[in-house]
Amino acid sequence: MALKMHSSLAVHVGDWLKSEIVEPAQVSVTALAEHFGVSRQALSTLLNSNANLSADMAIRFEKAFGIKADTLLQMQSRHSVKLAITHKFRAPRRSGCRPDDVGRARRRCYPGVGLKFLRDNRRDGPVW
Repeated sequence: MALKMHSSLAVHVGDWLKSEIVEPAQVSVTALAEHFGVSRQALSTLLNSNANLSADMAIRFEKAFGIKADTLLQMQSRHSVKLAITHKFRAPRRSGCRPDDVGRARRRCYPGVGLKFLRDNRRDGPVW
């Protein structure tokens, strides 16, 4: 039976790996990176929650620590979905555009983005 986690508990997999796997094992990031065959910067970026977990890195953690790669990738997916739901992923806006731009200016400021997306994904009220 799969472990079900409430969506409010969705943490970045890198943060979880750092606090629950790497630190208790008392392994340095440099030593672990050498063992995995990756750069220290790449592993550090993941463990500090500044990069997403790749399938290759998940397999490396599975082989080294015995935690399933599928579980790690599901954690990453849950975190990404939670970010999307809490509006962390917003439509890119061109510089020089104001939130109160209307009509053609709105379409110019948000190229390729439909009005429904803008209306449904506003953070502090309407985009226009």
